[in-house]
Amino acid sequence: MFNKEDHKQAARSVFMSSIEWLANIGAVVATFLLLPFTYEWSMHFIEPFTRRHYGDELLGAVSVIWLGVVVLFLFFIARMSIGTALVMGGLAVAVRFL
Repeated sequence: MFNKEDHKQAARSVFMSSIEWLANIGAVVATFLLLPFTYEWSMHFIEPFTRRHYGDELLGAVSVIWLGVVVLFLFFIARMSIGTALVMGGLAVAVRFL
């Protein structure tokens, strides 16, 4: 059967798995909400830079690649922030009641 340490490890695993899922879902929502504003704002810098240094021919490709960069950047920053906040909040609640 399970000893006390196995039970604690299983509880930690469920807790961390839940935190990971909540952070991923929150990051997807945050990325969805912030993407239009961030992409539009950043294109004011990327578009003139691309035209000046690489010409108009690459503007379409750079726009698509830059969209991917912005999506990944927003997603991973949001996931990192939300995951850290959830873990710290969970630890604060655990310490408070122990």
